[in-house]
Amino acid sequence: MLLQTAANLGILVLNCYFLLKSSHDFTNTKSLTLQKKLFYIFIQTLTGLLLLNFATVSEGIPIDFRFVFYAVTIKYLGWQITTPVMFLVTISRFLFPYNDAAIVASGFSLLLMMTLPFVDSWLSKTVDEFRHLFVLISYGLMTSLIMIFLIFDDFKNATYLAISLVGYTYLLTFILYGLMSEFRNLVVLVHKDYLTNLYNKKSFEDDLEHLSKQNDLFSLIILDIDFFKTVNDQFGHHVGDMVLKEVAERFQVFIESSRKLYRVGGEEFAIIMSGTNQEETVELACSIQKQIEDMTIKLENDQHVRITISAGIAIQEENEHLKTTFYRADSALYHSKNNGRNKISIAEATECQSLPSIP
Repeated sequence: MLLQTAANLGILVLNCYFLLKSSHDFTNTKSLTLQKKLFYIFIQTLTGLLLLNFATVSEGIPIDFRFVFYAVTIKYLGWQITTPVMFLVTISRFLFPYNDAAIVASGFSLLLMMTLPFVDSWLSKTVDEFRHLFVLISYGLMTSLIMIFLIFDDFKNATYLAISLVGYTYLLTFILYGLMSEFRNLVVLVHKDYLTNLYNKKSFEDDLEHLSKQNDLFSLIILDIDFFKTVNDQFGHHVGDMVLKEVAERFQVFIESSRKLYRVGGEEFAIIMSGTNQEETVELACSIQKQIEDMTIKLENDQHVRITISAGIAIQEENEHLKTTFYRADSALYHSKNNGRNKISIAEATECQSLPSIP
């Protein structure tokens, strides 16, 4: 069983690595397109079949670690991907020779498929990340142990197999959790800004390229802190960093599933929004501008800093690459900067227009 366990671990590690390589934000399932969800279902189904292929066969029954795989999948990809994967892997067993025990095992798999999403939903609200994964895997292990003692006639053999399965399962759990944590930390280092914890310029450029290939259209807002160099020169870079973090926190109040926030330069930020509703985009930019203008950052010795921001807006046009939309939004931002700052400008087809000042 040791060899099959090592093979299962290798398959699971490669699967996690592939998911991270395919998308640095794969755990954000709310933002996944239908095409991306189908892609993940296909990949995860293949992985499940591979695990089945490297199962330990005892008394004609394959014993493997698919329940660990299902727990990891539902934890990081959600039930909408995990449920069809479990169903497809389960019914695929009947494409090959099977016996009565295989039918019972498939019944347990379907039971796990129907109940695991509810367990996952409850755990996500009550425990931390490690306990979440640990209990999900333990739940899957419990169903496998019950199945083993129901199917196997030889109690001694069933007991030995159950003890081995428990030991290897929790060994896999700790190894996989450690690897996933390391993988995700590396992803954060590559795609997140260390100071503000927002998505960085690399992530922004990757998303511009990726989203341009979709059929949907988007809106861009580019925001820049006015006279930020003066803040650094007058109060020091540590205060400048404090301002950046405070501004980023205020920006995040306005971010929801259809919006994504980035730090794309020293004091420059960007928001990508789904859709091309100009009124909604302008309203968001005005709300952010008003929030920042009303903000006071208190320093030592009773000093304080007040700042404003300038913004540029561009609405993506049909057949326009998002990078071009970004260039137009950036031009609108500079129009705001060159016309008094603390303004919002919209990039129209041929020119940039400033909006009236906020009250």
